[in-house]
Amino acid sequence: MLTICNTRSGISQFRRSGISQFRRSGSASSVGPGSASSVGPGSASSVGPGSASSVGPGSASSVGPGSASSVGPGSASSVGPGSASSVGRDQPVP
Repeated sequence: MLTICNTRSGISQFRRSGISQFRRSGSASSVGPGSASSVGPGSASSVGPGSASSVGPGSASSVGPGSASSVGPGSASSVGPGSASSVGRDQPVP
């Protein structure tokens, strides 16, 4: 089942399972297995196995096995076994 949630700041998050949490500051977080992407301004984090990408300006992190990429301006980190690449400006050089 597909659930669509919209906040006043214009952040949309699509998910099939997991927990969605929205804060007044405009940040969005998605926690749980199989969670989908969060896109928009402000910080966004996706944590858990099989979590999808977070895209947008500001810092973004994806942590956990099988986590997907985080892309956008600002710092981004991807940590865990099987995690994908992090692409954007201000990235640390390996």
